[in-house]
Amino acid sequence: MTDEKMALDADPPASTIGFKVRGFLHRNRDVVQFCVLFTSLTLVLNLIYNRYEQSEFMLWYSTLNAKLVHATYEWLELKTFISRYTVTVEGFSMSIAPVCTAVSTMIIYFACIAAYPASFGKKLLGLLIGIPSLALLNFSRLLLLGYLGYTNQELFDFVHLYLFQVIFIAFVIVLWLTWIDKIVQDARQAPVPA
Repeated sequence: MTDEKMALDADPPASTIGFKVRGFLHRNRDVVQFCVLFTSLTLVLNLIYNRYEQSEFMLWYSTLNAKLVHATYEWLELKTFISRYTVTVEGFSMSIAPVCTAVSTMIIYFACIAAYPASFGKKLLGLLIGIPSLALLNFSRLLLLGYLGYTNQELFDFVHLYLFQVIFIAFVIVLWLTWIDKIVQDARQAPVPA
């Protein structure tokens, strides 16, 4: 084998790899910046949430969710009972712990909005639309889970453990991309008045 062929077959020098990585990072700095900021925000906010998950505020929020679910079941004339953040409907009890309030999903959505390059006003609008939307989706989830709990336990487990996990992930992605398309991008494409 000739020296030329060996040189071509050999791994590129580390300086060349470093140069390529730096070039890639420079060309994609907006994406890299988003990923680093998103990951950092998600990590820090989840650490804070985990530290205060059993705080009075989170227990109050769980209880609020339980009271809303209980009131809705009463309105639907179902046999229901509430004890702090445990709702019993037609003999099926479900505890709405802080982890069941979609706060983790709201943290991910918040990090998506906060990390994306947009003005403060557009970010605020995205949060004012998105966070209540996630709370409403979670409220619907809790109602459905209570209903499934007393009608079909097998389906309850599937919906609770798998289906709604996928639904929440898809909802956050669609909500975030819609925010980018309809609020952030539309403003960038708006014609400048003459």
